[in-house]
Amino acid sequence: MKIRPTFEQLWLRALPRVTGDYMWASVDGFHMYGSTKHQLMLYWLLKGSYERYTRKLFVRALEPGSRVLDVGAHIGLYALTAARAGAESVLAFEPNPSARA
Repeated sequence: MKIRPTFEQLWLRALPRVTGDYMWASVDGFHMYGSTKHQLMLYWLLKGSYERYTRKLFVRALEPGSRVLDVGAHIGLYALTAARAGAESVLAFEPNPSARA
């Protein structure tokens, strides 16, 4: 049985070619994308080596119904991780426009 790609998957694959600046990676079931300046971080995420142990500790510390405020969220990895772990609400802020995804 062939599985047809979704519009989102096709768009994310085409985005680097269309804009010449964006890339994406599938990490822990999330489709994360950012400009090419995030390329190294996305590479580490793909390898599973980006803050691997810190993320495990973070998930262990979360309880169902937790509220999470991610200040300095960068591309939102911890915000997404908190949402996946069952946090009741998650707010993420990245004040630096050049660091936002």
